[in-house]
Amino acid sequence: MLMDCSCLRLQSGLAFLLASCLTLCLIDHSCGSDDEERLVKDLFARYNRLIRPVRHMNETVKVEFTLILSLLINVQEKEQVMKTNVWLQFKWIDPQMTWEPANYGGIQSIRLPVDKIWTPDVVLINNADGKYTESFKSNIVVQSTGDLLWLPPSIYKSTCDIKVQNFPFDEQICDMKFQSWTYNADEVMLEFPAGMANEIEMSNYQPSGTWDVVKAPGFRNVYRKSPAEARQADITYKIIIRRKTLFYTINLLIPTVLVSFLSVLVFYLPTIAGEKVALSISILLTLNVFLLLVSKLLPPASDLPLIGKFLLFTFLMNLVSIIITVVTINLNFRSPKTHTMPSWIKKVFLDCLPVVLLMRRPKKPKRHNPYAAQQSRLAANHRPTTTAFNPSSAAPLSDGYREAHEMVEFRANDARNRAMPVPSSTTTSANLGHSRAFGRQVYSDTPPPEASFQPSQRYNGQPPLDECEEWLLKSPDVRLVTNSIECIVQYHQQNDAIQEVEDDWKYVALVVDRLLLWIFFIATTAGSFKILLSADTIFESLEEAKNRKYF
Repeated sequence: MLMDCSCLRLQSGLAFLLASCLTLCLIDHSCGSDDEERLVKDLFARYNRLIRPVRHMNETVKVEFTLILSLLINVQEKEQVMKTNVWLQFKWIDPQMTWEPANYGGIQSIRLPVDKIWTPDVVLINNADGKYTESFKSNIVVQSTGDLLWLPPSIYKSTCDIKVQNFPFDEQICDMKFQSWTYNADEVMLEFPAGMANEIEMSNYQPSGTWDVVKAPGFRNVYRKSPAEARQADITYKIIIRRKTLFYTINLLIPTVLVSFLSVLVFYLPTIAGEKVALSISILLTLNVFLLLVSKLLPPASDLPLIGKFLLFTFLMNLVSIIITVVTINLNFRSPKTHTMPSWIKKVFLDCLPVVLLMRRPKKPKRHNPYAAQQSRLAANHRPTTTAFNPSSAAPLSDGYREAHEMVEFRANDARNRAMPVPSSTTTSANLGHSRAFGRQVYSDTPPPEASFQPSQRYNGQPPLDECEEWLLKSPDVRLVTNSIECIVQYHQQNDAIQEVEDDWKYVALVVDRLLLWIFFIATTAGSFKILLSADTIFESLEEAKNRKYF
């Protein structure tokens, strides 16, 4: 029971203490509110917000202006607009906004609505969306000394002259020009804060994912549009920004370079494959896609961007490669029936250039006829009245043609032996032995003995060999067989000659392809380095750019 009473007493004591504290706080608050209310009434008793805050009309209101960059939202290259999130800091002195803090409960500063006090009508002159006023009307901090601080936030869209020559390794200089809309320099003078650098304050800046801010100096300009007009004053900030190139390097530049070198490989593709022109046209269409993509990103300016120069260079190189590929295909399929190979082409493309290009042509197979000497001697001893085929004057025959011709000779010799008078048994056996020996020699690779082809030699009183041949060649059957074999051999010789010339044309096309492969590779490499490395800032770091003098 005693414990319950003590608990009740403790609770009542705590409640009384809490009520006392709340009462004191309310009393202090009401006193403070009364002082502030009285101060506001006294300040606005004779205050007119439509009048400049000066004691005399010929005085100038000096406004300290500072631009605080919070965020670079984006830069729209095609519209040439820069969108930024900034704070505008204005400082000026209003003589009517002064009081003695001791008379108002020690109040040193108060916050007043912006629509109750005179404010400088400073706007962004190069505005791009028509919104010249601040986005949010924040309160003004008023000090007892008459110093006013106004810090309104705003999102601006300002014009920016985009220079596309070095895209995507470009730097842009975007201006933000602030000026009083109605007051001249003799009435309102914009100034930089004393003791501070004349540049945009970057203490609250959040880095952009697309652009790096190199520096942002400010300049105050005081000028007259004409001698009769009053002076004008403005503050212009030049924001120097540099593009972060990794995105465009990965997604645009590297694919373009790879496609440009892919066009070089067109000359390494065999002509017989029939895909050289198709590959070239496919690369041409790919380059068109990249050109359209670049045109969508950049404004339609008179300057050609760096990536555009490279794409145009690659486009022209690919176009030339298509034309040359057509010529190469034409060379590859030429034949002696349609074209005659000039001697200078043989000299240049078959003798000189392959050595320079380190090309080694496979040697032609050497066709050997072991009976060429004997056939020439037979032809020398035989002088027919009709035109006969002379084997020694023809090109060497292949093995199949040689065997066919030897078979005809064997049959002619056999027919000659049968047509001769029947000799004695000894002579007959000797001749049969000679005939068999000759037959074995026809089907072997060893040429017959020299004595068997001597025209002065007689076979057991028989006529010389050339007289027998003349007698045999008068036979219609032998002449028909000989002429037929001659036609067949000439036909195949012509085919061999045509094939040899066609092979020469194909090799000329191969040499041209190899020559153009090196020429296009060197030209593409040199052109790529010349164009892509022509940007001044490609190897310059951000710190080096900050130390560089721009103006």
